[in-house]
Amino acid sequence: MYLVLSATKNDYFLPPGSAALHTLSYDHFLQSLRQYQPSRLIVSASMIEKPAWHWIPETVSAMSEEQFLFILSANEMDRYLLEQVLLTVKGRVILLAPNMTNQEIQSVLEGNGALIRHSVQPGYVITLVGTGGSGVTTFLYYFLLWLHQTFPSLNVLAVDLGRKSDLAAVTDALNYQLREYRAVLQRDDEELDLVAKPVFQNIRVVNAVGDWNIQELSRFLDYSRKNYDLILLDRGFLQTNDADWPFLKKESDESILVVRPDAFSLSYAKRIALQEREENIRVLLTHFQHGFVTTKEVEAFLRMPIMGVFSYQKYLIPTDLRISSMELNKRMKRDFQSLAWATDKLQYVTGSGFWSRITSFMATGRESGARERIDGNRS
Repeated sequence: MYLVLSATKNDYFLPPGSAALHTLSYDHFLQSLRQYQPSRLIVSASMIEKPAWHWIPETVSAMSEEQFLFILSANEMDRYLLEQVLLTVKGRVILLAPNMTNQEIQSVLEGNGALIRHSVQPGYVITLVGTGGSGVTTFLYYFLLWLHQTFPSLNVLAVDLGRKSDLAAVTDALNYQLREYRAVLQRDDEELDLVAKPVFQNIRVVNAVGDWNIQELSRFLDYSRKNYDLILLDRGFLQTNDADWPFLKKESDESILVVRPDAFSLSYAKRIALQEREENIRVLLTHFQHGFVTTKEVEAFLRMPIMGVFSYQKYLIPTDLRISSMELNKRMKRDFQSLAWATDKLQYVTGSGFWSRITSFMATGRESGARERIDGNRS
């Protein structure tokens, strides 16, 4: 049964043949929720005079784990405000876009909220944000090549969410735009079949520049987790009041703040650190020059953990802007190998070179000697 709070009883968006209890006030709606325990709740947000940060947590606290709450937003501004509130509550709550047709709403209702329901998937999401000129895109540009050379079996999707499509431009992926799939991302009755730019055999790039609401980003991440082992989000320059940042931070497995160790970048990073001090965000230092500053000094200043450094590189001007012309020098490889990612998907294992074989032989010898001493003691 549906419990509906709306201005009219002509609820054309309900699935055909469904039973509905109609209410005209929020108090009556809340009373009916507690009394009848309907399976689906539909609320027109414009009908409630209370602020959303009051009535949404109150409604969710009265719901059981099996119930779904669908909220009809009045307009784009209303949807934005509701999205911010929904980030603070836990429950089966689905925010319906104001431009959805009755047929599209029916499809979401019949799908039991699958539009934004998440399931555990193998894909691992890393969001990289930065201060001005910190080099998020440059880092990812070379990181893709290192991933291709080091983890050839890892299926990777790099997503350009920046404001200027820098990553998409340098990888020739400008025409592979996620906004072409916007209609599919806004509904649940059609499977997303994304075509991304194949940069390498195992790595693809998609141009996702644009303003996205939470439902669209949520569906895109669900698809990406199902189809890729690793998803790298190039979010670019961060302002903590950006509408999508709370959602991306919450949905990402790792959030990395890329900082350049100079006065401007560190000062701005400090402001971010003060606002994000309760969050699990780590710092990656780029343009790092040993001898000028230490990672411990930066860590003490920002009071955020540092996952590693990417050294300042000379002679990085490419012969052309095709990704196939990229080359990694020895220092780059060492820096990439030393980064402390939180996932074992990126855990670097030393190759089978001469020194690794010597180290392995010596370790085996030490283990054999230890076993002989133990056996001797036992005898």
